[in-house]
Amino acid sequence: MKYNLGDIVKFLHNNEKFVGEIVGISKTSEGYLYCIFNDKDSNNFSALKMEEYDVMNFILYSKKFSDNIGKKAFWKSESSVVGFFLDGCYCENCREFSRFSEPNVDGKFICYLCRQNRWR
Repeated sequence: MKYNLGDIVKFLHNNEKFVGEIVGISKTSEGYLYCIFNDKDSNNFSALKMEEYDVMNFILYSKKFSDNIGKKAFWKSESSVVGFFLDGCYCENCREFSRFSEPNVDGKFICYLCRQNRWR
């Protein structure tokens, strides 16, 4: 299911019901990743801290995200709640997340598809 910025989302995580607003959307190689924020759930141990560097990985984000950096939010893929981030990098060119990738010596990462097709 695809969500839009500002949508209110209800989901179940560890047999608990949560409701939150989509405050950020990121595109990964496996689909979309959504940042779901609700101030009353922001101290839940399963939630992850919202960081300023997350902004560069979003294709869309709201002022509500910017105003709450440092608080915790849930990260949800289209199919499940993500309790942790896997190792990997975002491509400097297309902004897609590639699992288990590592940056080059200069600290930047360009994915295989972008290296093969510079017009991508």
